[in-house]
Amino acid sequence: MAPEYLKRSAALIESANSRLREMGAPCTINYSIIGRRTQQSTPLTLSKTLTWKSVAEFVGWNSQSGTSDIQKGEPDTLGVFATSDIQEGDVIFTDSTPWGSTSIPAISKVTVAGRTYPGFRCENCCGMTNIWHRVIHQAECCTTNYCSRRCLEEAKATYHKAICGRDFSWLMNSQKNEATPVHTFDLDRRMWLRILAICVQSGLHPLDHPLIAGLTPNYESGEDVSRRWSLETHVDVPQRILTTLGVDVFKDMRYDTWVLQTIWARMKNNAHGGVSEGYNGPVATEHVNSLYSFINHSCEPNAEAKDVFSTFTPCSAPVFGSTTLAIIAKKSIKQGEEIFVSYIGEKTEETRKQRNEALRNWLSEECQCTKCRREA
Repeated sequence: MAPEYLKRSAALIESANSRLREMGAPCTINYSIIGRRTQQSTPLTLSKTLTWKSVAEFVGWNSQSGTSDIQKGEPDTLGVFATSDIQEGDVIFTDSTPWGSTSIPAISKVTVAGRTYPGFRCENCCGMTNIWHRVIHQAECCTTNYCSRRCLEEAKATYHKAICGRDFSWLMNSQKNEATPVHTFDLDRRMWLRILAICVQSGLHPLDHPLIAGLTPNYESGEDVSRRWSLETHVDVPQRILTTLGVDVFKDMRYDTWVLQTIWARMKNNAHGGVSEGYNGPVATEHVNSLYSFINHSCEPNAEAKDVFSTFTPCSAPVFGSTTLAIIAKKSIKQGEEIFVSYIGEKTEETRKQRNEALRNWLSEECQCTKCRREA
């Protein structure tokens, strides 16, 4: 793989920080040694008291290839740091994304207090529109529903032009039927469709697209890592999607199989979601949020990610169950401290061994957070 695809560029980091500044978020993305603090959010540099071995242990030395992510005296591990004091319960920032999928059908029936209403899902953020405050937006080219003008414009700017008018019934019709348990509902096909449409519409090499370039992968596989290779999911489905999008997969080497596998590894290492309770029973969602992906894990996190509707008063949220995340402080965070979330939910209360087993999907080595180092 070309070296530029292995490192997040300064331009990409600045673009992400620009988004944070535009929303007035009290944080910034910067270089990090996990568990250490920056001073006034300046990039970390190697001090004389740190050895290359100790830094390599933090940022992930590859013993097989003999290489590491350390470049020019700085670790390539990034994190999110508070630029001012943050109080417990504060919303640090919100992170919307066009890269998501859900088990909610485009149109469904919603029963509330014994009355049945038509329910509409936003094609962009995957949220179910609020039946009390519903305004449906549609593009001029089709009847696809969006919850807001912002979602409509984001869809048009990122992926809608690439897919509008093309026949993906083979993909959608192979999905969930009434007898399919929600936890077995395969969202990966729609995740493939969304990100490949985004890449095709942009005209960029997929690994140059900011939604992918900002993600770090975990290429580990094995009995303790819940990722398995399959010809259908990793080759057949994405190549058929690309063909439907008008890409010649035999000539356009930007979508070679190694590129698809890299996209897959980064997607699965950064996907957020799961199964939650919806209007009509359990709902499965999966999404990749580019700003959230910069936040590192800790087994004693000081922040958490929630559906953005949790920040609204009852019945005032525009949508429910969307792919937009709100990053909320679980405790007070001082200026300069790194912001951490838990990748394993409430499993942070389990033993160190159990936590590290749960973290195998994300970390190729043992967790180096303060709690794990303290208990080692």
